[in-house]
Parts: sequence; structure tokens; C-alpha cells
Amino acid sequence: MTKYRAVLVALLLAVTTVFVSTGPASALASPSGFGIHGTPTKTAIGLQWKWSKKPDHYRIQASRSKTFKKKILSKRVARAGKKPKHGKQQFTVRSLKSGTRYYFRVRAEKKHKHSHWSPVRTAVTEAGWPDAMTNFRATPGPGVGQATFRWNSTGANIATFRIGLALYVFSFKGAKPASYRTFKIPAAAARESRGHYKWTLSAAQFASVGAKVSSGYFVYAQLAGINADHSITRAGKPMTSVMPRGMPANGGGTPITVAQYNIRSANLPKDTGDAAWSSRKVDVAQNIVDSDADIVTLDEDSPAAYGGSTQIASLLKEINNIAGHNSYAYNRENPFKMGATASGGTQGSRILFNQRLFQQVAADKCIDAAAPAGSTTSSCAFVPGNDDRWASYVHLELRSNPKVRFWVVAAHPYPKQGSAAAEKIRADEVKAVIAKMNTLNQRYDDPVILGMDSNTYQTYQPHPSLSRNALTGAGGYYDTAASYNVINRIGNYKYSTNNTKDYGVRAQRPISGIGLGNRLDVIATKGIAGANDFFIQRSSDKWPGSDHNLVWTKIELPK
Repeated sequence: MTKYRAVLVALLLAVTTVFVSTGPASALASPSGFGIHGTPTKTAIGLQWKWSKKPDHYRIQASRSKTFKKKILSKRVARAGKKPKHGKQQFTVRSLKSGTRYYFRVRAEKKHKHSHWSPVRTAVTEAGWPDAMTNFRATPGPGVGQATFRWNSTGANIATFRIGLALYVFSFKGAKPASYRTFKIPAAAARESRGHYKWTLSAAQFASVGAKVSSGYFVYAQLAGINADHSITRAGKPMTSVMPRGMPANGGGTPITVAQYNIRSANLPKDTGDAAWSSRKVDVAQNIVDSDADIVTLDEDSPAAYGGSTQIASLLKEINNIAGHNSYAYNRENPFKMGATASGGTQGSRILFNQRLFQQVAADKCIDAAAPAGSTTSSCAFVPGNDDRWASYVHLELRSNPKVRFWVVAAHPYPKQGSAAAEKIRADEVKAVIAKMNTLNQRYDDPVILGMDSNTYQTYQPHPSLSRNALTGAGGYYDTAASYNVINRIGNYKYSTNNTKDYGVRAQRPISGIGLGNRLDVIATKGIAGANDFFIQRSSDKWPGSDHNLVWTKIELPK
């Protein structure tokens, strides 16, 4: 046993001797003064530590993890042969990724000996400026309520794209409207092909901005590129605008075309010569015929007499003079406004309908006779809110199937603009129209079609459209400008439905810049969701009939 014990002791001493000779910490001192040298570049970071003649070389490690679980570099670096003038050993780690944080450590080594690791130091490479983004554009998306954005970029130094949306124009670096929202898009996921990117935002995302499908609103959009560590954000150019794809008509019954037309009052004193009703009524009649509308809601029809008839009667006569178009009838000449404003007596609302297709529901039939201008009561007419403009309605049914019934209402809210008070009046009037039609409908629960010159619009500033929000929000109406065919109408939507600024100058111009036109004229439905098409019908005549364009939509009645 003594002999074996002696051998065992000898082996243990040998192992201990080897261990001591290669021990890491006791043999060499850890490099002191270890830190970052100079300013990191996009791809390189400089390191330095106090020079010592004891090691033969150093071991440098770099990682993106502070625990060094995954090293990107483990390099042996020779000790400088003689002490540098500044007393520092230096080394630059290269081929790094821009805008990225790295962790470093160093230890001294000599033959089989090495020191403890130095304290860990960290630095971030300079962020690469996101590459330019160009040709940013948008189209209605493949699904209802969606829109698709496309742009060009090399994608260099861009980890994430960001699309900002709002209902009104905004500045990339400036103040944002309350509707502003942003959506982050992974660059890799949006890459369609080299240099080309594409992304579709959902109906829910547009609704979060305020542009739900039923609103018929469009959005302004701005693109930005963001680097990996989110230290640099670069705006893309240009800003764009788009309306999400609308809902297709889904009534399943008879397809019809409905038009809305402010025909400009005949008794405005400044309208003389070519601008007088006696001259332009032919154009108004032709515009209605060209629309091929089955129903037309009319605004600003006046009681002024022409050849013994009112403006609506003279218009109907002109329509009947056009071959094959003698089928229109109107519900009645409801009372005109009572003269409480300076333009008194000009603001009648009327409804034309194709009497070959439709007839009035007998129980709710309106008399086709003139009402005195000073009347304060009338069947099939009412004054919404505190203004004195009358709205008109009619209850129609299909001649071929009298079980298919619906209401049509024509309204013309308060005209003045420029104040929150005026917009509040309009909102109250629209709510009153909604309430009236709901009351009438208690016996029937029939669909409602509303046409109106709303005297406001989505981008109305500084007081956004409270009345339009009331209509398509709590009111439950669907703005048919959000048609399924909107993708083919974006160019058309750049024109305003109000051509007052261009009235009498022979041609209309599209809205300049990136926005879509101001749609004052609205056709909205309740109980008939969706529309297959919507169109702003323009004229290049010197006097194009009216200072408003006729607009029409294609919908489907329920079965």
C-alpha cells in the first residue's frame, strides 16, 4: 500500500504542477485602462488599453451580447514590440454592422498563461442614414376598406418602414392632427422585389384614423424609413392620398342609378346673360339625362317663375324635350325657405324619379302641386333644425314589385362656413333629417336614400365636418362615394363637386397637390349598404349649367 500511495501522490503533484503553469488569473495581470478609442464609424470601433511588456499577445472578443454567448470575433493580437509614445496598445475591430451595439473585452496571454478578462466595454457603430424612398403612391386595396401602398428604395440601412395616416394634411416633423396614426412595417416583409416595396393596410387600421368604409373619407399618407437601432428616421417623398376600397352594392335586387344635383337658384340677381337660368337650364337638363339616373335629388330650386312655371317645372319641360326622356316626375313643389336670410326664397329641395320604374306608395303619396312660398306646413316636407330650409321626401315602390319600397329625401343644410357655430348648425340639421326619416320609417323599416349639398366636406378647416360624421357615424348611413369601383375613379375624385371657383371659365381644374376634391354633394344610404360606382360628372362648357357638378352612384335595392 505504501508503494501505491507514493505513486498516487506523485501523480497528483504532476497534475497540480501542470494546472499551475496554465492557470488563467494568477500568472498575468488583466489589461488596465481598457476602453473605446476614437469615434465609432458605420463599420468599425477602435479599442485601447495600457501597454505592458509582460504578455506576448492579447485576446480580443466582440459580441452583440453582453454575456458573450454568441461571439462575432475572437482574435489574437500581438503585443506592440516597444512601448508606444502614448503608452496605449490599440486595435480596431472592423466589418461591423452599422447602427448596432457591440460589447468588447480583452485579456493578456503568454504561452499557456492568460489573465482574467478586462471589464466589458460597449459602443454603437454609427447608424447608416436610411436610403431614399421615392415614388410613394397608393391605390384602393384588394379588400373592402383596404388600401395598398407602393414605393421604391434600395432598402439600405432600413430595418422598418413607417406609414403615417391622417384625415388632413400634416407635416412629417410638425404638428399632427388628432386623427394621425402610424403603422410600422418590417422592411423584409414589405419587400416585393429588388428596389420595390408593397404593403396593404387593413380596414381596421383605416378605421382607427377615422376613415371607416361607410364614411367615404380619404386619407393623407406619409412614408418613413427607420434604421436598425431607431436612431434615424427619414421621410420618403412625396406624400400621397387615397380612399380605401368601398363596399360593393349588396342589396341583391334591382340595380338603380341615383344622382344628386345642386342646380343653382334661378333668381340670383348676378346670374344674367349666359349665366341666367333661361340659358343654362338646357345644360342642366342634359346633365341629368346624361347621368341616366333613375332618381335625382335636387337642391337650390327656386320659386322664380319662367313662362308661367317655377324652376323645377321649367327644368322638367327641358328634360321632356330631349327625345326618349319624358319619364321623370317630381314628388311635389314643397315650400321654399321663408326669406329669413338674405338670399330668401331660393332653396327648395326636390326629387325627380323615373315614373316608369317607380310609383309613390299610396298611403304616403304627395300631391304634385305648388305650395305657397310662405307655407309653414306641408306633407312630404319638413324643416330640419333651426334653419328655414325645407327638406323634401318621397316614399317609392317598384312598379314591377310593389313589395320593394324605399324612401328618398333631399336636403340642403346651412350654407355659411368659416365657424364652428355654422358647422354645429349643419350637424344638428343632419341629425334632424336622420330623426325624421327614422320616425317615418317606424311603420315600414324601409331603406332610405339621402341626397344633399352638404355645404361642408371632409377637409373643411378649421372646423372638421361634424355633420358628415353625424351622418355616417351614429346616423348609420353609408356614403356611396366609398364605392367598390373607387380604384377606377381616383382621377375623377380629384375634382370638387363644387365648381364655384371655376364657374364660367369654360373648364374645371382638378384639386392641385395631393388631396382629393371637396365633395360637398353627398348621396348616402341606410339599409342599402355599398355602391358599385360613384362619379362626379363635369362639363367643359363655358357655363356648365350650375356651380355644382352632378354626382351619381350605382346601388342595388333589396330583393
